[in-house]
Amino acid sequence: MTSPSHIAEKRLALLARRIAEYEAKLEFLDNKLNKKTKELSNIVVELQNKSKELKQKEKQLAQLDKDIQHLSEINAIQQNQKDEYAEEDMSDDSSLTDLTEWEPMFEAMGWKA
Repeated sequence: MTSPSHIAEKRLALLARRIAEYEAKLEFLDNKLNKKTKELSNIVVELQNKSKELKQKEKQLAQLDKDIQHLSEINAIQQNQKDEYAEEDMSDDSSLTDLTEWEPMFEAMGWKA
């Protein structure tokens, strides 16, 4: 027969083995958790960098929108000026065909009108 102390020793050995197994599993899981934590930390850093880049690009886009708006306004002003000059030129068209006032100068140069 086995003595109570022998049974107690076997139980203690079994418990010690189980504790060692649990500690090994816990260490494995802790290492796995640390690895995943580092991966997540790297992802967070990447996302922060991408967020900064996106904000910078949004600023650039806003500036480009302002520049486009400004250039459109300038273009509209220039087009209005061209239209005004074209109207003035068409209204002043008679002076181009009437060369009588230029005839003395042409004759002085030896040209005939």
